[in-house]
Amino acid sequence: MHAKILNAALMVSLMIGSTAVGAVAQPDKPKLREVNITADSASGWLPSEELEATAMKTAHRFFSLEDSGDDQASYAMLTPNTRAMLPFGEYKETNTQFRRKAGTFRQRRILKLTWTKNPANAPQPGIYAAIDASATFEGVDRQCGYIILFQSPEGGAFNVMRTENNFIDNASAKEIARTQSAAALAQLWAQLSTNCPNFQAAGS
Repeated sequence: MHAKILNAALMVSLMIGSTAVGAVAQPDKPKLREVNITADSASGWLPSEELEATAMKTAHRFFSLEDSGDDQASYAMLTPNTRAMLPFGEYKETNTQFRRKAGTFRQRRILKLTWTKNPANAPQPGIYAAIDASATFEGVDRQCGYIILFQSPEGGAFNVMRTENNFIDNASAKEIARTQSAAALAQLWAQLSTNCPNFQAAGS
């Protein structure tokens, strides 16, 4: 679903002024809020700032739970349909293997947030938020992926509908560079990172 998204970016300006004591008030330059909406989203719909804050809070909580190893809690954040297709044991094993290679979490960058409401080709009506991100860990310098959040038409909490994690751990990267070449490593990562919308490798 996410790989087929066509984005139309809308810029929403929020003007915020400030006043200095003993001086004439000078308005600050307008601060822009970027809102990315898919072409097939419900006509005229825009997510509120409150909805955006809720989505980002949900994403950060999900990432934090996975990073810390609380797979039971992060699994509970998946949509019922996603849990039905992905047994907990399989989910936990995948996360455990990644954490074993990755080691301590270092930092994460949110690359882009893209919205759509009631798209025709979606599994069900509702609000979808696709969040592209990249991260670094003690043992993984190359990682990117995304999560797709879903909110039902009735509102309420967001749940995680889909995740994708693309990475090369540092030990494997070192071995590829040693036995093949640095160019081969760069080519492999270029291929993997094409699965990460809005990700640009350093130097690209």
